[in-house]
Amino acid sequence: MDKTGHLDEGSVRKSVEAVQAMALAAKGHGAELVRAVATSAVREASDAWVFVDAVRAASGVEVEIITGHEEGRLAFVGATRAFDLHKGAHAVLDVGGGSSELVLVEHGKVKRIISWPVGVVRLTERFGKPAIAPTEGFEQMKKFLDKMLERGLRRFDGTIRTMVATGGTLSSLGLMRLASQPGGGSAAAHAGQWTHDRQHVAHAVQGLELTRRHIRDTLKQLCGMTPAERARVPGLSRDRSEIIVAGALTVHRVMKRLRCKKLWVHSGSIRDGVLAEIFEKRTPLTDVAKA
Repeated sequence: MDKTGHLDEGSVRKSVEAVQAMALAAKGHGAELVRAVATSAVREASDAWVFVDAVRAASGVEVEIITGHEEGRLAFVGATRAFDLHKGAHAVLDVGGGSSELVLVEHGKVKRIISWPVGVVRLTERFGKPAIAPTEGFEQMKKFLDKMLERGLRRFDGTIRTMVATGGTLSSLGLMRLASQPGGGSAAAHAGQWTHDRQHVAHAVQGLELTRRHIRDTLKQLCGMTPAERARVPGLSRDRSEIIVAGALTVHRVMKRLRCKKLWVHSGSIRDGVLAEIFEKRTPLTDVAKA
């Protein structure tokens, strides 16, 4: 999609089938409301209507295409259900495949939401799948991220105490951390358990603390590996191993720019925010400064 501006036909078909299966399951359990939101790939595609129409025809579900700003807000709503962000300055980072969202929080209040049309899949594709070693492509990706962050945070000159970070990148970094600890092999799954027991993965990494130094060291280790070697790292699935360097680099550069020394892994996602608003009938935040 990043190259053509169009959604991939095969991906649309698989996504429509997935939504149809989930909608049937939800209704089979007596759900009265099914809400579906689409993020970066659909909102940027020139043929987004193809996906929306196909979902409606297959399952009767109306897909809501949300903005990057709304995506960040929902990530914040979900994070506040799991972490106490009421004291001091915090941030919520949602690292996705096509975009990333950063929410600056002060004493529990959203001060700013920034959305970048840059995610780990897009970064990996754009810079020619770097990270086999510290190559020119890797350095270009780092400079690109730093420039993007400087532009988006040009008015920010504070220090973030702790960041809550969500996304597959963070779950993988958390599992790798657990696997590297003495006796941690059984707690952190390899690729098979990631695929077959995601609930175990979510429980294992939820609330895990990672430091900026640890992420930097992990990134250095990954950059010195071949793709085949990365695919064998305990806690890292084969699919995730292809994009983990872009993800880890994104997290590290955001932390460095915010002067943030540690983060908490949040195994939830914007789905948590969607569910919270369904259950609580929350009023959308209106006083958030848009980037």
